[in-house]
Amino acid sequence: MPLPSRQRRAVFESIARLRKRDLDGVPWKTLAQRTQFCGVDVHPFGVYPGPMPGSFEAVATLYVTLNNAGSAFSHSFPAYVTGRIRRNKARIDSIRVNLESLTH
Repeated sequence: MPLPSRQRRAVFESIARLRKRDLDGVPWKTLAQRTQFCGVDVHPFGVYPGPMPGSFEAVATLYVTLNNAGSAFSHSFPAYVTGRIRRNKARIDSIRVNLESLTH
């Protein structure tokens, strides 16, 4: 069963407000000398109720620009976000970013 629309909107808004500092666990230095965080999008049909009451899971895409020795290119990575919803306010508990497309 999908989340009610108000809760889904709260998840979208919470994830859209993410900044690079919110992603401290991502090993940016392994990707490039300098990484510019460009934003994150939640997949429109990728928000689901989590395993616990009041929790959610979401599939998102993280966008960055990678800069190395004078060259730069844009790249995107899939991300998995979990959190909790209370009174139609979403709180993010964890973000996992899949970096395998550049690290393998």
